[in-house]
Amino acid sequence: DPKWVLYGVLILEPKQQNKDPKYINLMEEIADSVINTYYQDIKQGKVQEPITFRQKAFDILAELNLEKHKDWVNTINALKKNDNNNAKSGQTLNANLNETLRITDTTKGLVYIQYNDESKKEQVRQFRKKLSEKSWNVPGEEFIPKSKSDYKVNQIRFFNETDKKLAEQLKTETEKSLNCTGCFSIKKFSKNYPNVKQGQLEIWINFEDERFRS
Repeated sequence: DPKWVLYGVLILEPKQQNKDPKYINLMEEIADSVINTYYQDIKQGKVQEPITFRQKAFDILAELNLEKHKDWVNTINALKKNDNNNAKSGQTLNANLNETLRITDTTKGLVYIQYNDESKKEQVRQFRKKLSEKSWNVPGEEFIPKSKSDYKVNQIRFFNETDKKLAEQLKTETEKSLNCTGCFSIKKFSKNYPNVKQGQLEIWINFEDERFRS
């Protein structure tokens, strides 16, 4: 019963700091189930209430599996893009998704942070906090081991042409917060990511860059 899944999220969420792998996997499965229920509901034109449940589910998933969080946002956003014959329906879905992700009229953009040095975790968390204080919606940060990462540059990535100026603004604030002027480049990724939500950006931090040590 989805109601029990939702109930589980609200009851278990305060204990989220538990490091037991089994517990973490359980939390991730519950959050994923809630979001899947939300996805199935909006496909059928339903509105899942109360919104608190799905907000918490996305919050939990952002902390435990940021990549899956991004995948769900893009999957749900694709429903809006595929509904070409019903503009009103698309607008409603977009407003619903924005509310779920806590994106308001004053939010600058949805930002995901990826970095490649685990020893910098606290620094990245403080950086994330600074961005949040400047009205960016930053649901989480993701450590990607150097062995699994193919990027060697510091980048601000955007996916929709309308977000270019937003990316430039994020670049300025990122370099200022990390005290590394001129360290970041801006690059558009759109060809292989057609369903990325407008206003969604990514920050890729390469701490091997010597400029971080100067």
